[in-house]
Amino acid sequence: MSGSMTSHVKESMMYVRNAQDRWNQLERRFSLTNGIRKYKLNKAAYDLRQKEKSVTEYYTAIKSLWDELDAMSNLPPIIVMNPKAHAFVAVLNKEKEEDRLFQFLHGVDDDYGSKRSHVLMFLPLPSVEEASDRFVQEET
Repeated sequence: MSGSMTSHVKESMMYVRNAQDRWNQLERRFSLTNGIRKYKLNKAAYDLRQKEKSVTEYYTAIKSLWDELDAMSNLPPIIVMNPKAHAFVAVLNKEKEEDRLFQFLHGVDDDYGSKRSHVLMFLPLPSVEEASDRFVQEET
């Protein structure tokens, strides 16, 4: 075993037969920390509030959380993009965009309550960026 492992990790890996099994076991064990980070990022995004910051500052803060979550994504790449796969990805992206729109609207100060209601009446719902732009316009 490598000298870069702590003694308790070495002991737990002593009887694993081959390198592939070792790597798989280590990956399963230590990738759990990503779960903690993802949880904290999601919680921070849901808990984030504008709290009298500008809409631009609030949007930038929540977007940085989303960007970090996106960077941690484990979704495999789609090799062949047939019409069904394309439609499926489009629906997934739309759902993700709606979730983020709702998170954004949830954290906006109550002063924007009527603007929030107005945005939610749009068909189709606007993107988060479009909604943010509308709030920025009202703010100025």
